[in-house]
Amino acid sequence: MSSKSSSSLSENNENLKQKIFVGNISYRVKRHQLQNFFQKFGKVKKAFIAHDHLKGWSKGFGFVEFQNTEGVDKALNATEEELYLDQRLMRISRAHPSWKDDLTVNDFPIGVFEIAGKAEESCSSVLSSSSWDADHVAEECLIHRLPNEILIEIFSFLNVRQLTRMERVCKRWREVAHTRFKLLRNLHFHDVFHTFGEGLTSRILSSVIQKIQGQLVELDLSGCNNLDFKTPVVIGHFCPNLEILNLDGLRQVTDKGVTVLGQGCPRLVNLILSGCYRLTDSGLSKLFSSLPCLRKLDMSSCSLVGRSLGRLSSSLQELNLDDCKLLRPESLGRLAAACPQLRLLSISRCSRLEGCCAPIIMTMLELQVLRWRDCPSLATLTATPPQTALLHLDLAESRGVDDADVVQVAAAFPNLRRLNLSLCRSISDLTPLSSLVHLRELDASYMDQVDSAALVDMACALPALERLSLIGCSVDSNDVARFSGRPLRFLDLSHCPLVDNDGVLALARQHDPQRHLEIVVGGTAVDAESLSKDLEIAASHLQFQTYTNCIKSDAMLISLVSNAVLSYLRFDQRFIIDDYDWWDEDDFESDEDYWVDDDDDMIEQHLDLYDEELEACQ
Repeated sequence: MSSKSSSSLSENNENLKQKIFVGNISYRVKRHQLQNFFQKFGKVKKAFIAHDHLKGWSKGFGFVEFQNTEGVDKALNATEEELYLDQRLMRISRAHPSWKDDLTVNDFPIGVFEIAGKAEESCSSVLSSSSWDADHVAEECLIHRLPNEILIEIFSFLNVRQLTRMERVCKRWREVAHTRFKLLRNLHFHDVFHTFGEGLTSRILSSVIQKIQGQLVELDLSGCNNLDFKTPVVIGHFCPNLEILNLDGLRQVTDKGVTVLGQGCPRLVNLILSGCYRLTDSGLSKLFSSLPCLRKLDMSSCSLVGRSLGRLSSSLQELNLDDCKLLRPESLGRLAAACPQLRLLSISRCSRLEGCCAPIIMTMLELQVLRWRDCPSLATLTATPPQTALLHLDLAESRGVDDADVVQVAAAFPNLRRLNLSLCRSISDLTPLSSLVHLRELDASYMDQVDSAALVDMACALPALERLSLIGCSVDSNDVARFSGRPLRFLDLSHCPLVDNDGVLALARQHDPQRHLEIVVGGTAVDAESLSKDLEIAASHLQFQTYTNCIKSDAMLISLVSNAVLSYLRFDQRFIIDDYDWWDEDDFESDEDYWVDDDDDMIEQHLDLYDEELEACQ
């Protein structure tokens, strides 16, 4: 410690001998009243009452300094009756040293802390270093003794609410908290309802963002339902360097708000506006025109028609339009022309899109991932000669996809790595997929129309297949045994009641111990206890351990609990009608375009099918 700091410390200690601490002071008592009260014990030099530096309220404690130590001794020996002021019994004690800013970074070992706020070593390692008096620290070290640079590092472990509270402690901590706010680059308020009293509001958000002074890069406000239409305006005014923004579920966002947002945050790279159903193509067009750097966009569950997609940046790479019920087929043409670098497109459950959209998708030559659940048809897929670079195709829950579409998929996308055809109940033949030599993951769950032998033949013909899901299919133990020697790493046989111990045991005998394999057999005829014993005999080179829900080793994991119970109940989800109350009736051309399966006989037929399949699985 420097000589200057030592001399200052000694002077403070001398003054402490003439000073007392006074607690439980009435909030109505003023400084001069406190000073006059203690005059009866001795001549008072000065009195002090601590106040909140923001609201000016008394904190209920203070200090009284006498001219000599005799007044201190008389006050400490006073009776309780002599210490009543404004009907309150005050508590007094000798004043203790209060460390403020006596230490600087120069008092610590060189190279331990960086002024920029990043610590190379923790505070504990500094306090235990050889250049620090450990006994002195144990007796007298308080957090106030640490310099601002270390306090900033300590404050880095606090969240926004805690930082806001630290501002109310004292003026010094307020400055440190403000410095820490300026260093923040990411703010996450995901599902914050009661963190700030009644919830996060635009006013509170504005106060927090202004403290960061325009340096914010990432902001997550998903699920903060208390935020109103002013939120995008606040973000646009105070976050010029923002790159990642999540407004998922903010239903009060309007066209005017996102217009200001686009003008104030031109550097946005990742934008999530899912569930912002008040937005229209008019406001979105102005927003997209102001975002030249946008690469990822999520507009799921919005009411856009698609006219604004032509204004998207040419650098866009990922786009999510799931559940956009009003999206029209011609909007995909605008998207293909405006975004030549698009790599991921999700258009699941867009009820107005038809099979004629498939040729437009074929023109997206850079597209690698396509999620089109509830797809109507792909009959015209190969009408356009160019082949895309598609690697992942998800057509789950598509009742309109049939055997002809499977042939089209195999011919149009020869480089597929992942394919999901679960719940495509119109498909009866998957043999054309055997030409996909690069396919690594296939989901053929709940395809009861496909012959089990042909399904296994097709799977065994895929040389690169590693993950296979056959949930709810009619495969039996003989079919499972045919997977022996295949390079599978994951096999899901949930709800296949014909699978028993013999099939799993035959697969284990031929399994390569150097290759990990996970088998899910929930809802099958597999008996856990007997299977565990048989595996120890048949595969003695493997050390199996039996748990409550699975049999596990370094090379094989056989799960006895299904991870697809919810998936099994998803085939009848069309009977859960979405809420369209927030759309205008004029937006709908006719009820026939949107309300399907409303015939009583058809509903009864589907419910009977559901009961039969549920009994079969049980």
